Amino acid sequence: MSARTHIHETQRGATRGILAALVVALGLGGLALWRIDGSTSLSHAPIGDGEVQAFDVVRDDAAGRASASTHQSTIVEAPTSSAAARNEESIVTPTSERWSGGRITGHVLGGPGASEPVVGREVRAHAPRSSFPVKAQRTRTDRDGQFEFVDLVAARWEIDARATALEVGGTAFVVLDEIELPRAEVEIHFPYERHVEVRLVDKRGDPITSESLGLDRAFLPVVAVGVGNVCVEPGHALSPKDTPLSRVADKSPKGERHTFDVVIQSAGAECLHALFGDRVLASRPLLREEQSVELFVDPAEVARLLGPCSVHVVDKSDGSPIPAGIVRFQGPSGSLERELDRYGLASLFGVPFGTVRIRVEARGFISRAIDVEVPTKTALRVELAPARRLGGRIVFAGSGDASRFNPAVWRVSDPAKRLGDPTAHANRPTAEDFGFDPLEAGIYVVAAVPGSVGLLTADDIREGRGSGAAWVDLRRVDVHSIVLDVPAWLDEP
Repeated sequence: MSARTHIHETQRGATRGILAALVVALGLGGLALWRIDGSTSLSHAPIGDGEVQAFDVVRDDAAGRASASTHQSTIVEAPTSSAAARNEESIVTPTSERWSGGRITGHVLGGPGASEPVVGREVRAHAPRSSFPVKAQRTRTDRDGQFEFVDLVAARWEIDARATALEVGGTAFVVLDEIELPRAEVEIHFPYERHVEVRLVDKRGDPITSESLGLDRAFLPVVAVGVGNVCVEPGHALSPKDTPLSRVADKSPKGERHTFDVVIQSAGAECLHALFGDRVLASRPLLREEQSVELFVDPAEVARLLGPCSVHVVDKSDGSPIPAGIVRFQGPSGSLERELDRYGLASLFGVPFGTVRIRVEARGFISRAIDVEVPTKTALRVELAPARRLGGRIVFAGSGDASRFNPAVWRVSDPAKRLGDPTAHANRPTAEDFGFDPLEAGIYVVAAVPGSVGLLTADDIREGRGSGAAWVDLRRVDVHSIVLDVPAWLDEP
């Protein structure tokens, strides 16, 4: 079988060009040629399905035409553009004659300082960016961490030293060439990684618990494990940069965090720390051969890092104590609640030093969340604003019900400024009725169709220039109910 087609005119140099023929099987078989450097296709011609061939251009014929000859087909190029090119050889030869004398050797190093041979690890050589089919090779490192690949073709090779079947440990890149670089030697540094199981125990050797440390369970997860270059005294504060800890997996049952799987990726890490927040509870050297260690945690060291957290909750309007309410102290794994006493006080003892978030709730007042720095020398004053309630109903003059409307409210600080975006949208207990979450005392604008009044001011609404909207003064009243009349022409869902 033979075929002829036109090949794009190209400029040739003295170096042989390698072309590859590839079958395209999309219902129409074909032969395609392209340069080894990945440039555009030179030509194509139909051949048998499922055939892949490669050629080496070596000669022009007397007429100055490049000829690609195989057992299957012949591809002829148009006359070349220069006399020098016409004098060069450009005959294509089969794949079996392509140069394949390349060799890559090397070794894989790992461990502290990347100085130890990595033994028995899989190493793969492949050329995914090659413009012609290349079969990958696999081997394993010997007892000296060395490997070798032979019979390689000219291509850009990637050498992967693999940690597992799915994780690449290290990669090197080599571009082999018959003349410039037929052989190469590489060195792959395997990432340093070491697993150590760390158990935090009490003086009896039992795993620590919130009870043994005098902590509420909500705060026990502040106990953690860090890795450092040097051991330090208990109470020392460590910053994140002082603890090169890559990741820690908690193995503790029921949230009692006392066992950790520490993965160390710094060869200089020689000390383990039991941490309480950013403070060191205990510190001990980490021997090179250790895979499982215990750290003794002294409850007395924990007690030094605990303090009280107290709040005094008062009415913002007159400063009087709020005698009933709930204060929630948020810990790393849960929250603790304390009730306000008749003086508006709530306290929690044994709270780890640092920032603790609390939320104060009292009936008839706006709830408030704040951050508190522990320890508090005196009770922190928390002011709650009395809650105002605003609601009403919508009366729609057009067809359909009022459920299509979504009332919104604006809190007004400057009645002469445009309203802009709403402060909040209403709750809808029924199709006509609406209500808003507890509001602070102030001046508000309510509109059934928020988009119709956003460019107006509160003064415009008070003077009646906004349809389906109302001005409401909640500075002196606790509850206000209004009716919003929506005309038929203001028919927006």
